Amino acid sequence: MMMAATLNKSSVTCLQPIEIHDVTSTDLSQLVMLEKSCFATDRLSKRSFSHWIKSSHRVFLVAKRQAKVVAYGLVIMRKGTRLARLYSIAVDQDVAGKGIGRQLLLALENKTVAAGKLFLRLEVEKTNQRAINLYQSMGYKIFGDYEHYYENNGDAF
Repeated sequence: MMMAATLNKSSVTCLQPIEIHDVTSTDLSQLVMLEKSCFATDRLSKRSFSHWIKSSHRVFLVAKRQAKVVAYGLVIMRKGTRLARLYSIAVDQDVAGKGIGRQLLLALENKTVAAGKLFLRLEVEKTNQRAINLYQSMGYKIFGDYEHYYENNGDAF
């Protein structure tokens, strides 16, 4: 709905000593804790995380530092289209601003391209300037403006 980018294969460079890999069921409790610390509304539930961990139509990555999940990203892919959706991305406030979100988004993009998708769209709350700056710096463009999009009545691009 909000922002989209044409995806290109590119290498992911490590800016922090973290590991990015596919999510596993052992990450579930840490994902729920991270979600609660990052979002006041529109949170993914434990049940939703469990669903997406098991799903085959997604790219779901976690970034870990010393075995702790410090970020995650979930891209949903639909059959029959080259479009994918960045459904959710979260970075622990303790590591925000250190390049982990960028690394994670690049890894998500690379895996999404490898799965045959060429475009990625997302929604972002208009007040989330840090995320908007990241997305725009990575080539995402605004193409929609949605009032009262979020549970808290926040507007979205």
